[in-house]
Amino acid sequence: PPGTKHRATGVYGLTCLTNLTSLKLRGNPYVKDDTLSLLTNLTSLDLYYNSLITYHSLQHLTRLQELDISSNFRVFDDTLIKLTGLKSLV
Repeated sequence: PPGTKHRATGVYGLTCLTNLTSLKLRGNPYVKDDTLSLLTNLTSLDLYYNSLITYHSLQHLTRLQELDISSNFRVFDDTLIKLTGLKSLV
């Protein structure tokens, strides 16, 4: 109804947006690997302070050119090596 405030409790709808090329999810506690792994057209992704993201989702995002994973301690170098198109990494 009009005037009703809704609180976002997830980002599951993102999986339908497979044509996205840029996405900022800074500090979003609801983003998980299964959400991102289907967004293979992303070229820019900001995951600052997202502790639930691991290498499982990033390994599928081979078109990434810009990636911010600062303050994210579950992503390791061996995954980043597979992202050969990266031009910017924070």
